[in-house]
Amino acid sequence: MRRPFKKGFAQEVSVYAKRRTRPSSPFFRYKGMIKVKLTNVHLSNNDPRVQKIDESNVEDLMLDMTQQGLDDDAELGSVLKSKKEGHYDVFDQHHCIESLKRLGKEELWLDEYEYVGTGSEADKWAAASDFGQKINNLHILYKKTTMASVVAAALAKIRQTGYIFREGTPVNEDMIFEWMKEVGHTARFHKGKVTEMINNILNPNEYTGVKTRSITKNLMNDLCAASKGYYGSGNLVKVNSDRYGFIVKTDNYASDAPKTMHSILSHWDKDIDLKPVIITYSGKEDANDIITNHQLYVNKLYQTYQTHLRAIQKLHRIKFDELTYDEFLDKIEVAAFSQIEKEYNEGDFTTRVIPEINLENE
Repeated sequence: MRRPFKKGFAQEVSVYAKRRTRPSSPFFRYKGMIKVKLTNVHLSNNDPRVQKIDESNVEDLMLDMTQQGLDDDAELGSVLKSKKEGHYDVFDQHHCIESLKRLGKEELWLDEYEYVGTGSEADKWAAASDFGQKINNLHILYKKTTMASVVAAALAKIRQTGYIFREGTPVNEDMIFEWMKEVGHTARFHKGKVTEMINNILNPNEYTGVKTRSITKNLMNDLCAASKGYYGSGNLVKVNSDRYGFIVKTDNYASDAPKTMHSILSHWDKDIDLKPVIITYSGKEDANDIITNHQLYVNKLYQTYQTHLRAIQKLHRIKFDELTYDEFLDKIEVAAFSQIEKEYNEGDFTTRVIPEINLENE
């Protein structure tokens, strides 16, 4: 049953939720429910599974909690005792707990576990990451498990411990599959996707498993405001010539880029010296997808320009010199909201290499 959200009290927990059988792990023992001040609950940097918090998911949860209340039958967040007395580290339901913190919730009932393994601190947190993924795959999801998050967790565990399944076992296809089976990923993803993830874990590139952040409307507005008019939508700070910003999402580049190109042409019709500023962002979580779609979006702009030019030439039976790809890029400015860890550690916006791509089949 949903209960109204109250800041000053711990959530109500039903008899069903109290008596529910907790998930098990060979490395952790369930100690029981505890009521904790949320100021003493932390998202530990030691947890390989903790990526940049998904702001859009947190915002959705906050809205749901304030409008619909809290479910007294819901699974509780899972924590381990921190080194600091009276403090706890989260290893499951990070987004739910972060949402409650931001809403000003003061206390919370949580499930406490203790590590009963014999490994190092890195081994403990690798096991906690695995257990958190297993719990996440068993209960009603507060954040959907994605292929990118699975690969990221695997690579983080391998970096920290040198193994993926058990200490002393090799990192190969069989052991990765055993790990995925144990934490429940083989029940969440069909065989083809499991194979794809295994291949990505065994053959990572520079962006595989890299942390990313989501770009929400609120964050977008804050970053544009901080740029003091250099980036944003509409008229921007002038640099040699007038600049006009287009904020674009790249996930559906094939259908959206032509619309943007039409808008650019309409603005050029009024002022041919105007510099269009394309500022991209992505709803994807995988850094490889973010990079690829950024490149494809710009290439689709160029392909649309070529299509328009060819059509005009055929319609009027005249010939124009077509801009090369590099000449086209000189006519526009392309940037992106920093979404990948290295990018957002260096600044709010970034520029990326945009090679020419053959979009013949698009």
